[in-house]
Amino acid sequence: MKRVIFSDGDFEITLRELAVSIIILSIMISIGWIITNGIRQSNSDKNVRLESALKITEKDIYNHSINTKIGDIIAYGTMSATNPVINDHINGKYTAIKEIEEHYVKKTRVVTYTCNCTKNGCKTCTKTETYWEWDEVNRNVYNSPTVNFFDNLYSYDLFTNYPENYIDTFKESSHVRFKYYGIPVNFNTSIIVNTSDGTIKPFEGKEINLYIDKTPEETVETERGNNTFWIVIFWVFWLFVTGLSIYGFMYLENEYLY
Repeated sequence: MKRVIFSDGDFEITLRELAVSIIILSIMISIGWIITNGIRQSNSDKNVRLESALKITEKDIYNHSINTKIGDIIAYGTMSATNPVINDHINGKYTAIKEIEEHYVKKTRVVTYTCNCTKNGCKTCTKTETYWEWDEVNRNVYNSPTVNFFDNLYSYDLFTNYPENYIDTFKESSHVRFKYYGIPVNFNTSIIVNTSDGTIKPFEGKEINLYIDKTPEETVETERGNNTFWIVIFWVFWLFVTGLSIYGFMYLENEYLY
């Protein structure tokens, strides 16, 4: 005989289902802690590398660290475009320009509203509404093929997280416009790289992240904050999955428990 402890007519929870749900919660929390400890250990190893990395702000030391294959470094300096790009619709030169073409398009949508109201209530009616909206139809990116960092030339695609800013909007007509975003010709940044093979390669991943206007010390603190952020994100996701699993279990009939 099942003992119901909650019911709203369509959904009910029995005492045995509650007990199993507590077990599921305990198992999921335990697994979550195991995964978190793994993440923390990985972050700890990463933090040790960051703390021990050579902090560089001078060109000669940067080049020497590459030539001697010193290992992990965090270098802060000015990065600049070797072949700046331009566009006739905007002023100035840039490391890269992103051009987004948008068209002003007429669209329709169905909206719901209350109508024919009487003392007994209102009805629900629908109507087709016309509106205009800017739609992206094309985008192009023009960039300098290489960038200069401490008098070393590197492929533009080697780096990520460039400082892109909105520049201007050029209206070709009332229904066509071009929006422009650009990366400055020169900007200050830190990079975290490994030089053990006589060149620079990503500290982790496939690209080298740029830390705009951050000193090596600030870059380390940023990475520490990112590590904490991802642990929080994991637990938000894990608790959501746990709650969904328990709800799904309780929603089933679970006759085998009676």
